[in-house]
Amino acid sequence: MKYERETDNLLRRLGVNNSYVGFRYTVYGVIRAIANPELLTYISKGIYVEIAARYQTSVGCVERNIRTIINTIWLHGDRNLLNQVFGFELIQKPRNGAFIDALAHYVVRHYYDWVSQGAITAPFGNLPHKHVPSIYHVVLLRNPEHAPG
Repeated sequence: MKYERETDNLLRRLGVNNSYVGFRYTVYGVIRAIANPELLTYISKGIYVEIAARYQTSVGCVERNIRTIINTIWLHGDRNLLNQVFGFELIQKPRNGAFIDALAHYVVRHYYDWVSQGAITAPFGNLPHKHVPSIYHVVLLRNPEHAPG
């Protein structure tokens, strides 16, 4: 799924890994929130239901496990990066909906920056042809010494 790897990497940089059940729930929740932001409007009847159905668990477990992810990041994670994701300094631990929304916004906002830096590769099928890098440009990005002249 598009944005899955980027969301996964962001959560790891924030200070959690996939040993937490809520890690998978959060990644899937961010991807679904990107695809359909309306799911965050009524979080308990929207995104939690989709996550619970996908992972065959209860809405309560989804909510609790995402809250554990947030709590772990808040207590032991990279607070500077968390503030950067939100765009301002947090004075209290964010709620689940705000956390998923901020991650979704951050991932989408930075996705093509990461592509241009070579940090990730993107599916270029939906870009206009003039914006699709040729193999020549990719070689130059990775090996500038091959540039002519």
